[in-house]
Amino acid sequence: MTPTISMSDLYHKLSQLGIEPNYIRECALPSWWNEELETKPVAVLEGAGYIAKRLGLDLKSLLAKDEPPRFKPQPHTKFKQHLSPNHRTLVAHSLVHRLAEMVAYGTEATFTNIPADVNQIRSQILTKSEEALPWNGRVSLTLSPQIDLTALLDYCWQQGIAVLHFSHFPPHTRPIEGTIQWHRNRPVIIIGAHHQDSAKLAFILAHELGHLALGHLTEGMLVEENIDLDSPDEAEYCANQFAINLGLDKSDISAKEPSCLHPNGQQIINKYLADRLDWDRFDDDSYEYLEKVLGVELCQSVGIV
Repeated sequence: MTPTISMSDLYHKLSQLGIEPNYIRECALPSWWNEELETKPVAVLEGAGYIAKRLGLDLKSLLAKDEPPRFKPQPHTKFKQHLSPNHRTLVAHSLVHRLAEMVAYGTEATFTNIPADVNQIRSQILTKSEEALPWNGRVSLTLSPQIDLTALLDYCWQQGIAVLHFSHFPPHTRPIEGTIQWHRNRPVIIIGAHHQDSAKLAFILAHELGHLALGHLTEGMLVEENIDLDSPDEAEYCANQFAINLGLDKSDISAKEPSCLHPNGQQIINKYLADRLDWDRFDDDSYEYLEKVLGVELCQSVGIV
C-alpha cells in the first residue's frame, strides 16, 4: 500500500534535521512546484521523491510517519577540526556528497596520481602557466613566479581532479569549508567557504590538494569545517605547509577583509566546472538542481539556457 503523508508532515520531519520549508522550496523542489500541489496527496509523494533525491535522503524513511528521516549511507569519512556526526553536520555532509556524485557522473576524466613533492607540482604548474603566456609575459612570470586560483584549477582538471564551489547550505547548518570525496576512482574537491576572494579560495584548494598529494585520503571522504593555520593535527599542518610551499600566501586565508584584487573566485571555479560537465548526461531534475545550487550563470556560460 502506498504511504500517505501530507506536505506539512514532510516539512515537520525535515525541520528535525534543521532543514526549513523555505530551503526545501528553494532548492529541494522543482521550479514548477506550487502551494496548490501541496494539497494533493499524489503530488506530495512525487515531491518527496524530488526532495530525497536532491538532498541524499532515504525516501522510505521520509515517507514513514513513525520513522525519523535518514540520510542515505555515506562513505567512510574522516572529520577534521570540531566536526562530529550530528544532524547539523550530516546535512552539509549529505549535500556535498550528493553534489560530488553528480559531478563525477557528469565529467569524463581519468585521475593521474600527483607527486608528493610540492616543488615538483609547483614546477609543473609554473611551466604550464608559462607556456600559455606570450613571450613578454614569460619574462614577467620568471621574475615573479606566482600560482593563483586559475593555475591551480588548470592543474587539478589536468590531473583528473574535479573541483566545484558550493556554499548554499541551509541556515543553522554547520557549513563545510573544504572536502575531498572519491567517486568513480577519482577525487572530487568541493570548496564550501563563503569567500568570493580568489586568493582565499586558492589557499583552500591548495590545502586540499596537499591532502591528496601526501596520501591523507585514498578512498572515502574527508570533511573539514575550516582550514585552521594553527591546527595541532599533523595532517592539517602538513597540508597547510604544502599550500605555503606551493607558493600560496597564508595571510590570504586569515585575512578578515577580502582583497578587491581577486574577486569572483566562486564564479571562476564553477565556470571551469561548467565547461567540463556533460550536461546531456543529466535528467531534467538533476540539470535544474545543478543550476540552482551552483548558479544559473554556470549554464549560461557554456551557452545553455
